[in-house]
Amino acid sequence: MYGWRARIGHLNPSPATVGMEEWRAAAPPGVSFVGSRYRMERNDRASHDQMLQELERAAREVATAQVDVIVQCSTLAAIGREAEIRERIEAATGIRALTVLGSVVAALRATGARRIALGTPYPEHQNAELAGYLTGEGFEVVAAQGLAKTHSAEFGAEEPHVFYRLGREVALRAIDAGEVDTLLLTCGNTRTFEVIEALEWDTGLNVVSSNQATLWNALRAVHVGEPVRGFGRLLSSPRLDRKPNLA
Repeated sequence: MYGWRARIGHLNPSPATVGMEEWRAAAPPGVSFVGSRYRMERNDRASHDQMLQELERAAREVATAQVDVIVQCSTLAAIGREAEIRERIEAATGIRALTVLGSVVAALRATGARRIALGTPYPEHQNAELAGYLTGEGFEVVAAQGLAKTHSAEFGAEEPHVFYRLGREVALRAIDAGEVDTLLLTCGNTRTFEVIEALEWDTGLNVVSSNQATLWNALRAVHVGEPVRGFGRLLSSPRLDRKPNLA
């Protein structure tokens, strides 16, 4: 049986091609993923609003597979309504919910991040919106840089080396600007898993990416605590912070 250890439900924007592939590549044995999609035309607020009208429908679909936790994907769509999204999923399904955005914040706090270099596929105004959100969560964004792309399908088409170069460039800018401890690569439809450890070695910073942080947070939620090697420091540490309820 697939998912004999845990099943994780994922609600993906319709153009997404990366996130679940990265999670499957890194997941411990016995962990499986069940996906549903909601339609997103563009990576802008109007499309996010329309997409989230399908949130409950998508959540109920994965719930029929008896998943243990449900993850809402789309980082920018959750800005300003992260708690509301989790509450809507939980009300519709009775299953614990997480978001990519909330998982990123949790991972940053768990690693002790304070001053961040931010790399994204987004245009400048969306980088500013995300940086403002992170500032409100208690972090300082020392430098930010994006690829200025607006369609999620474009994000997923980029090769991993693009995000290595982006991450290294913005990290070096942040280092030149002063103290920085973390490189954050956001967006779940970007291929970061293949370059996280190289970036940690080559910049000396902790590296957190959206998919890495979300997998880490979901594994915590389902009480799968073993380290996962090869995808950065965050996943390589044990994750259990409380005893599972096995009743």
